[in-house]
Amino acid sequence: MSTTSRLPLWGWIAALVTVAMMLVTFAASRRAVPSVWTTQHEYAERMARMAPQAERAAGQLDSVRGRIGRWEESVRTQRDAAVRSYVRDSLVGPAAAELARAESTLRALGDSIAAAGREAAANAGPEPPADSKPLVIKLIVTAVLGLAALYVVLSGEYDQETRKWAFSVLSLIAGVWIGSATS
Repeated sequence: MSTTSRLPLWGWIAALVTVAMMLVTFAASRRAVPSVWTTQHEYAERMARMAPQAERAAGQLDSVRGRIGRWEESVRTQRDAAVRSYVRDSLVGPAAAELARAESTLRALGDSIAAAGREAAANAGPEPPADSKPLVIKLIVTAVLGLAALYVVLSGEYDQETRKWAFSVLSLIAGVWIGSATS
């Protein structure tokens, strides 16, 4: 006995079926794919037969396109007319009447406010003196914080972070007084 194993019966059957399928596929492809000349010749004949049909279809397509264009224009015109009518009847008409009523009400209200202002100006007495209390409070806070910050900066007894705080306070005080001088 040889050391090579023999192919079992089912292996031979599978191989024969595979070869048969390949032959059938090859034969079918040879029938399905004619020569190039035959294909081109048949194609040219088919195109010649279909040319009148294609021309008729193109004419019908142009006719349909024209009808669609006229239909779109008609729809667009009708839609625009309907929108204008809706806006005029539903929105502008009531809004115009409401606007006229509001305008007359505002005019009357403006006249009454102007009359009340003239009457108040005529009945007004002398202007009261300005209150100096906020100024005094601002001066006291400025003096306390300013003197403390100046002492920290000029004494030299404090570390760098504390001196930065003192300079910040002096800048804040200057900003507050500049802001109140311009207002």
